[in-house]
Amino acid sequence: MAVRARERLEDSNRRPLPTSKPMRSQETVTVACKHPSGLKLRVFRMVTRRVAGPAGFHEEDIAEPLPDSFDVKGPALPAGVEGGHIVGGYALTENCPKWLWDLYAEQNAESHLIQNNILMAFSDRNEAAQEAKKLRSVRSGMEPVDPNNPPKIGTRLKIETGPKPGEEE
Repeated sequence: MAVRARERLEDSNRRPLPTSKPMRSQETVTVACKHPSGLKLRVFRMVTRRVAGPAGFHEEDIAEPLPDSFDVKGPALPAGVEGGHIVGGYALTENCPKWLWDLYAEQNAESHLIQNNILMAFSDRNEAAQEAKKLRSVRSGMEPVDPNNPPKIGTRLKIETGPKPGEEE
């Protein structure tokens, strides 16, 4: 029964479901994160579903979350708490399943977190720590304000916007 249901789901999806082999893999990575609060890595699969609309039913692609997720630590800590997991401004979180990271990085390749090295993964903690030290100067844009050098009141910010809908870049 479960095999037939899986075959039906795979037939209706643009992309096949992940097989059980990578989910059982013991390979892990160390994730380096400069986003202050950290984040939850979630992955999805596209599923075509029939949904009701004003003119009747139609098929629509929906991103369906997979049940697996992984919590990544961030470098922000409550006052008075010391953390040994922060190197070069990056919080290092070990034991993230490699298959989950690979799928997350693929699905979020255009995210500024991935493109600007705010979120990275490495095969071991030492490699992650070395790269975090090299990238110490990377800014997440969410750093606390320096009380000794606050921004000037009335400073105009340059706001960069992307192309308008329908325009070419």
